Amino acid sequence: MLLSGLVIAAFGAQILAQDLKALRDKADIIIVGQVVEEGMLDADQGPGMVRRATATVKKVIKGAETVAEKQSIVLSYIAFHPAYRINHLRKGREYLFFLKRGGHRGCAFRLADPNYGALKPTPLLIAKAAGKQPSLPDNVLPFFWNPKEKRFVHEADVLCRKLISAKAVFVGETHTSAGAHAMQLWVLKTLVAVGKKVVVAVEWFQQPYQKALDDYLKGKTDEKTMLKATQFKKRWGYDWAFFKEIIEFCRKNGIKVYAANVPSELSHAVARNGLKNIPENLKKWLPKEMDTSNAAHRKYVEKRFEPMLKRGILTKEQLDHFYEAQVLWDEAFAEQAARALNESGADTVVLFAGAAHLGHRTAVPDRFQRRTNIKPLVLLPCSVNAPLKKVLDITVVNCDFLFFTRR
Repeated sequence: MLLSGLVIAAFGAQILAQDLKALRDKADIIIVGQVVEEGMLDADQGPGMVRRATATVKKVIKGAETVAEKQSIVLSYIAFHPAYRINHLRKGREYLFFLKRGGHRGCAFRLADPNYGALKPTPLLIAKAAGKQPSLPDNVLPFFWNPKEKRFVHEADVLCRKLISAKAVFVGETHTSAGAHAMQLWVLKTLVAVGKKVVVAVEWFQQPYQKALDDYLKGKTDEKTMLKATQFKKRWGYDWAFFKEIIEFCRKNGIKVYAANVPSELSHAVARNGLKNIPENLKKWLPKEMDTSNAAHRKYVEKRFEPMLKRGILTKEQLDHFYEAQVLWDEAFAEQAARALNESGADTVVLFAGAAHLGHRTAVPDRFQRRTNIKPLVLLPCSVNAPLKKVLDITVVNCDFLFFTRR
């Protein structure tokens, strides 16, 4: 079946979010199509140049009752019109077409809006046209701090484009912050909306209990069974409600979740007696690589314990052991995130962990990059009540974007 329609192509236009929403609502049909033939409609034309293009439908976003994938569609459109300064469609290229039934000179379709008709179909644009791009959570403010450029970013699209192009996304959390966890879920929804295959690694579960988590994600067990089998309350201790929605989203969307944490017995042993005195039965859970030589990382970690050291609450030996425990966690999270990406064949690995583990490049981010040669995109939370000076002092060493939570 061949269909014809009037399409005006505005290739260079910067389409605004409100314009896209209006265009999406007006359009009867929205498709991604690849142009296979293109030429003049006829020799006798009025103002402007009416051209014909044959396109193969690659994806139907709206109007599945009218068109189908792999169908051949003939479109007519105005090119080089003096009012719009537009170019013509290029053979072999894909476009995102917006069409409305009934049109010019007996055509079956007309353009939903005279300024837009054929746009380059980026994943983000397709998601927005399909109405699938999730809105930012209510408890996350609609702007971000970009420490590299030292400026506030007020467009979520800027962050979305960075997410879509990243192979690894690390989102920090304050464990009891509903806003931080809402942002983590938003990141997942955004990646899924644009068709990314995602794999997740989380601090909340410990590696020996991976099978119990897998069984739940595959629908083999219920929530109560999973929480008991993973010893969630005993080993993690925080309210399950903070994490439930994220894990449920992964379960419903077939997303593999890797337990990134080491068993408590191991981290406690290291914190008490150091890496050199680990019981033999716990050594199998050690990361394959353990780098305790990074001076910048040690300074970052020890800064948090300085007051306790000065007041005599901690001895130098105890501080050394605490530092080794921190390295253990950072290396384990980096190793599990790298493993998740390598084993799953996913487009993107997403790691959720405490902000202290992601709050400096020398912590988890650089250790992940050492294993994969991939620099992760790092997002860190900040309370809306934080002093402005603290925000302005955040550097690119800490993160790529800072997001602000109401609670």
